[in-house]
Amino acid sequence: MIESLANTKPPESIKVNGSSYPVNYHYLVWIEILDLLDDVDLENLFTGENKESLKEDLETILQIEDLAFGMRIPENIVDIVLAVTGFAAGYPQPHGRTTSPPSPRRLFDFELDLNSIIIAIRNQSGIDLSEDEGLFHWWRFLVEFSNLSGDHHICKLMELRAYNGDDKEMKKARDAVALPPKTSRNHQRFNDEMDKLFYNC
Repeated sequence: MIESLANTKPPESIKVNGSSYPVNYHYLVWIEILDLLDDVDLENLFTGENKESLKEDLETILQIEDLAFGMRIPENIVDIVLAVTGFAAGYPQPHGRTTSPPSPRRLFDFELDLNSIIIAIRNQSGIDLSEDEGLFHWWRFLVEFSNLSGDHHICKLMELRAYNGDDKEMKKARDAVALPPKTSRNHQRFNDEMDKLFYNC
């Protein structure tokens, strides 16, 4: 059986090379971690070809460690990043889940769209994240967000941002709510993965 909110409590630790480390699982922390992960060039982390970029990546990973674990853990940097990115994905997605093709444009930004997301979760589930005291788990946040119905403002925004038709008025409306371009080195990979998870909102 696939792990889900129904049968598996969201983890409060991350396993790296067989050792478990308590993790700060609060959703706001992981929004910040995702933003930092966006800047890490994973390919260069494995090859080490670009020394200047590698130095920047290592500094970013140290920030991620501080946020996730509250300390530096005695593990290989690559293993840490792989474990953190695995945790960031939340519950495993069912194989064969049908999703629409990812949009070439960013459909949402957790930080910029957070007010709309919080209101949508409150209206749909009755969970008021504005009154959260640091206990709302990142995995639960992902479940709530990915299961929002199409009636919420954030879902309508995402649908509008994904518009690919020729209607001039729709294109004008799409451009009016478009997200600013990201300037991070490695953002497209994460955007594509997030679009696969949440495009159906």
